[in-house]
This record gives sequence, structure tokens and C-alpha cells, in this order.
Amino acid sequence: MTRHRGAAVAGYVPRGACDVAATAAWLRGLPAGVRADVRYAPGTTVLVAAPEAHLLDGAEPPWPVDRLTGDEVRDALLLPAPHPRGLVELVKTVTTAVPARPDAGGRPYVLPASVPPATSGGVAPGTALTSLPEPVVLAVGVLPVALPAAVVDRVRAEAQRHAYLARPAVLRDSGDLYRGAKRAEAEPFAMEAATAWASMARDYREWRGRVRISFVSAAPLDDITIDRVASALTPGHRWYDALRPESGEVEAFVSSVDTLGAGGWSSRETGDPVLRALAVVASADEAAATLGLHRGGGSEAPHVRAMRALVAAAEELARLPRSDAGEEALRDVLRVGLAAALPGSTYAEAMQGHGRTDLIVRVDNRNVLVAECKLWHRPGTLPKAIPQLLGYLTAADRHAALVVFARGTDPAAVTAAARAALRADPAYVRASGGDAVLRTQWGTEVSVALVVVALPA
Repeated sequence: MTRHRGAAVAGYVPRGACDVAATAAWLRGLPAGVRADVRYAPGTTVLVAAPEAHLLDGAEPPWPVDRLTGDEVRDALLLPAPHPRGLVELVKTVTTAVPARPDAGGRPYVLPASVPPATSGGVAPGTALTSLPEPVVLAVGVLPVALPAAVVDRVRAEAQRHAYLARPAVLRDSGDLYRGAKRAEAEPFAMEAATAWASMARDYREWRGRVRISFVSAAPLDDITIDRVASALTPGHRWYDALRPESGEVEAFVSSVDTLGAGGWSSRETGDPVLRALAVVASADEAAATLGLHRGGGSEAPHVRAMRALVAAAEELARLPRSDAGEEALRDVLRVGLAAALPGSTYAEAMQGHGRTDLIVRVDNRNVLVAECKLWHRPGTLPKAIPQLLGYLTAADRHAALVVFARGTDPAAVTAAARAALRADPAYVRASGGDAVLRTQWGTEVSVALVVVALPA
């Protein structure tokens, strides 16, 4: 857990696409004041949740996720310096139409758009961003809200009004508009609007959230590009308008995204205030769709892919026939497995820090995992390995692994001894999701995963 703009923030990387129904149920169960925010950058997806005054106890996502460290959460929340034409917010379109029926009271039909039903598959939003000039962030925030009484009353009134105008009616002589009785047919627009207003009246009683969908880009974004990325969030008809801040609104726009805020940024208070409010309110199902986590196969952070490949290689190594291979030969087996999963990014005996590291995985010229391998001989082996591993790290490294080859030894006992050694090390800070967080010589924090490979005697 870290803090951002005064709020405690939890960060996660979803493993694969997330079930829409489970996401909607999770949103309904969020404690008051908790904001869910998904940050998409090219090729990556990070979910952050920020309570105002308390930690996210009992409200972690219901689908598989990897927990992020404090530094990773801070990295995910960094926004690029925006171009004036690189700031866009998407809000629901509100369509109006002029009724033909004389009993409509001279008021137009009104239809706030609804978010299309969520469908799985397709292109993930993080993937869609890869075609844009970098750096760019797509931020989708959801905050449970209580609707003002004026909005609740308006929704109920519009539901009743459009339901009436969506049915045929016999109009009696008014003395002004027509003589005798006249049949007024239901109008198609009123029929569509009646269904939408009835859904809002029902769904907003159960749960409603303020949704903010924002682009922050260092380069200009045209409408075609915005449409392409938005379709990765929610396919189907174009349900949104793209709003751009004016020069005097840029700072407020960026601040609303940077603070995970749900407030407005525009000073242009034009039009119907109730319809402005409804343009950014969504039901739980709509909000789950706009988060976009169900699209594509999800996006794993590079260190998550590297760690998953390392564990898979270790499991495969444990299944091999007995051998007398030494530490370097066993390490090379892991390197082959890592290289197969992450071609061109895995190195052994690479010079870094105070010596040669056993394994390094680099992506885009950045270390995503540094691993030290040790053959278990006795409990005293590991306390020496921990400072050795820390000595290889740079100030930019955030993820490391300690791999222990346990030949003919109870792996549970080795695991317990290794965890005890990590906790006893002077650099130990805390535990995080099964890993140990250690402080480096640079004052930064690194998450150290423990991988014990049980080998036959």
C-alpha cells in the first residue's frame, strides 16, 4: 500500500481478462469513498483503488491479480506532460428530438446514451494504445455516488413521461388544437427513450457511479484515434461525446486525473444541469464495461511475465531425472526456459552492480527481474546470498528473485529457512503478497520472490 495525493492506494495487475459480472459485483461492494481507477498505457493495464481515509480491507478484486509495490503504484499514476490537444474526456451523449404529438407539452424527447453491454474478447485497451504516439495514458475512474434529489426526481419524472408518450393515446377535443377525438400514435424515439429512462430509474436505485474516461497524451489526439481506442473499451454504437478542455481548464483536467478525482473540470456550465450529471453517471454493469478489464486477454506487467516464466522453468527443472549438475548448470536450465518465454531478453553472468548476476531479464533496455541462484548446503548459505543479491541491484530495479536449489532436502524446510533469513536481514521492510520487500543501498524498495526448486537426491 502506498499513498497518493493524501489517499491510501492499492495497485494490481490483472491476470488475463476479468469477468464482467464479477467486476460489477465488486463495484457494488466497494466501501463508501473508494475509487477504482484503471490506468492503461501502451501494452499494460494497472488497476488502482484509492480509499479516502482507510485501506482497502476486504475489497480486493475478485479475479486473479498481482499486487504491486508502492513504487510500482507511483509509476502507474505518473502522467505525461500533456499536449493541449492531447487531453480528452468521454461522456455519454444526450440526444434530443422534437415530438410530433400535441400532448408532449412542447418539451423535447430526451435520451441519455447507455454504455453498450460488455462482451469479452477483442483488442485490449492497452494493446490499442500501442499505435499511438507515446507517452499516453488512458485513465478510467469509477466512484460510487449518491445522486442529488433533483436528479432522482428528474429520472423518475422522465421515465413516467416517456412511458406515456411511448403508448398510443386518444386525445380529446381541447378546443384549440383539434376538434373531436384524435388518436395519437406512439413515436419510435419515445419508445426507445422510455426503455432507457425505465432502466435508469431501476438501476440507479441499486447502485450508481460517477465514471471518468480520460486521455492524457504528450501528442495531439484526433477523433479517429480516440474512436479506435474507445472501441477497445466498449464495442458497439458510439455512445459518447469527446470533450476537450479549453486553455484555462487544462490544469483542472490534469488534476482530476492525477488525483483519481471524480469531480468535473469544466467551467462551461451550459445546458441542463441534470442532463450534465447523467452524462457521467453509470449503473454497475455500465461502469464494469467502461473499465475495459474484460477486453482482450489482459495485460501482464513485464516483471509478472518474467516471474511466471521463471517459476515454470523451475517446475520443469524439478521434473527432470536426477543429476549431479552444479549450480551454474542448473541456472543455465532456468535461463533456457526464460529465454524461450521471453526471447532476446534473458542474460546470465551479466555485469551489474558489485559483480556478475546469475540471471537478468531486460525489457526495453530496463531490468524487470534480477535473480540470484544458490545450491542449498546448510542454513548459513542464505544469509550470505541476500546481501549478494542486493549488491547487484541498481537504483531503478524493483523486482528480484532468490532461487534455491534443494537437492534431496525437504523443500518445506528450505522454504521456511529462506523466509526466516529474509525476515532477519537488516534490509527487510515487510512482506507483500508472499514476497519480501527489502530496502536497497539506494534507499529504494525491491520485491524479492523466493523460488525453491526441489531436486531428487
